[in-house]
Amino acid sequence: MVLGRILSAAVLLGLWTAASAQTVTFDSSGNGLLKGRSYFRQVFWITNSSGGLTRAISLYGTIDYDGGGNYSIDTQAFDSNIGQPISYKYSGTYVISSSGYGSIQNPVATDTSIFGLVSNGVFVGSSTGGAFSDLFIS
Repeated sequence: MVLGRILSAAVLLGLWTAASAQTVTFDSSGNGLLKGRSYFRQVFWITNSSGGLTRAISLYGTIDYDGGGNYSIDTQAFDSNIGQPISYKYSGTYVISSSGYGSIQNPVATDTSIFGLVSNGVFVGSSTGGAFSDLFIS
């Protein structure tokens, strides 16, 4: 009984230590899971302190993955602060591990990453923390 409690405490401590790590790094062995051209959409929104929507941005168009950790988009963007669609081009990087987990440089908030999962050539993810929320699917 005592040994079981000690083992349980050790497992919980290990999980807490792993969960408290702030930096996530992925190996690039799965970068080839994203290769070629596909359609994508990203919705990005900012709320005020009471939860009201203050700004929304939507990107939609084509994304080209090179299979080696780089991507480019040629897209339409709609920003609620502008009120009409605009053309938007951006090139960024990504890293995907062999398990499919990885990150893509955020094309809207370029100093942040979108964390997600690749399955059957489809990436789904979102950014974590920060002053905004988003969803990215390609």
